[in-house]
Amino acid sequence: MPAVEGPSTSDDRTAHVAAELARLRVGVLGGRGPGAGPMEVGRHTRERTRVGDEPVSQLRERVSREAAVARLDPDALALDVADDRARLTRSVYALREGMPPAARRMGERLRRPMPWCLVVIQALLLIRASRRR
Repeated sequence: MPAVEGPSTSDDRTAHVAAELARLRVGVLGGRGPGAGPMEVGRHTRERTRVGDEPVSQLRERVSREAAVARLDPDALALDVADDRARLTRSVYALREGMPPAARRMGERLRRPMPWCLVVIQALLLIRASRRR
């Protein structure tokens, strides 16, 4: 599919979105053949229980969340970050469960604060403070 350059002004964007919606409607409704009745169109578009492998309710929820994130809604952004963090945590725990015990112990040791690290950090902070005076 060739690259489409986006519109530059608000009116151009509105016209572009309207044209895109019209094109998509023709593609969806036109695929039923000429003279398709409202029941046939409803059966193929509005009354679906699944789209691909995803239930329609989950698809609608995902699209709604993505739209809210695109609008920069603070609550939606916070929920999106929380979902990403939960997904990452689940992945880390799944990865950790697949590791041999020795590697797991090594990771646990690295997470503990080491006294020499604290000394180095304290020294760097003192040097930085002395340079500011």
